[in-house]
Amino acid sequence: YWEYTPRLEVAKWWGKNHVALSYQLNDRPYDNRTETDGTGANIPGTQLEFNVHRAELEWLQYWGPNGDWRTSTRIRRELSFDNGAGFFKYRRWRIGEKIRFRRGKWTINGEFNWSAYYYPNQIATFGLTDRRKRSDWDVGLRINRQLNKFWTAYLAYDYEKADSNQASSSYEVKIVHAGLVFER
Repeated sequence: YWEYTPRLEVAKWWGKNHVALSYQLNDRPYDNRTETDGTGANIPGTQLEFNVHRAELEWLQYWGPNGDWRTSTRIRRELSFDNGAGFFKYRRWRIGEKIRFRRGKWTINGEFNWSAYYYPNQIATFGLTDRRKRSDWDVGLRINRQLNKFWTAYLAYDYEKADSNQASSSYEVKIVHAGLVFER
């Protein structure tokens, strides 16, 4: 597929801090995916395309005399449409918070995101009339240590959970990972 993403942003800056309101359109025509009917069955000889409209408000703030602390708060509204019968259509709210502390060669990052999806044209359970809904929770913590000019070591923990009234869409994942990053 191809994806086109024009974006318009209006922002107010003061120092390194800012508040921004943005609108973005994602247009994604697929090369080899077909449109679907109202039940999700493929319609041969067609070409699927998604259009996602996204509005977002972001506040980025540095704290403390040296800017050691930084927070970023985002609120997003997303509307997705497809060119078929609307089987993939959804509405989404997303709220996210990031916090970063940096001192010397150490950086600690924390992140929390919550998303709520509503699919007006998908049935959650066969034989019932409830529409599909899903809530996602993401939490992350990462500690970085700059080793020298090019190398950084990190240790991270990520947690992700999806709750849905469609059993096959619910899951929970916990990941601990560590590594070395080379940047030149």
